[in-house]
Amino acid sequence: MAPNHPIPTAPRKNPVGPAAKLPRVPPTARSSSVQNSPDNFALLQRSVKRDAHQVILAVLQLPLFAQAVIGFCRVAAGIPGTQADRARYLGTMQLRFADQADFPRIAEQKGLFDSLTATLPVIDRDAANDSTDIQSFLTFADAILQIEKNRREVQRQREAEVQRQREAEEVCLLANPLARLSSYPSS
Repeated sequence: MAPNHPIPTAPRKNPVGPAAKLPRVPPTARSSSVQNSPDNFALLQRSVKRDAHQVILAVLQLPLFAQAVIGFCRVAAGIPGTQADRARYLGTMQLRFADQADFPRIAEQKGLFDSLTATLPVIDRDAANDSTDIQSFLTFADAILQIEKNRREVQRQREAEVQRQREAEEVCLLANPLARLSSYPSS
């Protein structure tokens, strides 16, 4: 009975002729970022619901959406062209939203704030004058950054208030030793 797997044969000979002169690059020689990079367009399309005019009605998968936007920002940062070229590339996302209802939840996505913050300085905002898609990206980025900055400021204010309350309690305890004794649980 014949085996159902291939039988090893003699090793293949190296090619002869013109093919022998072509450089041979092992598959591991490619950069890992290229090998592992997702298709950002596909991620973006799977993560949103659009209408017939390509307006985003809803973000269906927030982490996937953020991953796609972060991926676009990373690619844009590596584009060797001009700042306007980078802006045009980011405009290809077509981030036109029907409303900004999802923006606060989008702003919470890990890495998005940092990625947008790093990307905006390397693009040409004036390129938006000629493109609604670039204007849409900039509107989205500015809104997300402002939401996150506001959230961080509120958090900072809360932490400062808690610190002030702790300091006030310590001053009261130091000023009134009997209050300090009464604050300990009795045994």
